[in-house]
Amino acid sequence: MQSEQEVLFVSQFTLYGFFKGNKPDFHHAMAPGAAKAFYSEFLKHAREVVYKDHPERIKDGVFGAHMEVALVNSGPVTMILDS
Repeated sequence: MQSEQEVLFVSQFTLYGFFKGNKPDFHHAMAPGAAKAFYSEFLKHAREVVYKDHPERIKDGVFGAHMEVALVNSGPVTMILDS
């Protein structure tokens, strides 16, 4: 990637939830152990292939943790990765 920008990846399983009546339902989301492994492999690929010359530009959160994230967005971009 030819960019001087940094990238922040934060796993958020609630993006895969939907409402059943008035309750959130996450049963279609990946199991926690498999999801953590998938997320780790995704980060590894991003650091080793996409940002191979500057892996330090990839930032990530703590999988499964409660986090408060603040950012300044220079363009509204949301990417949903679904296999």
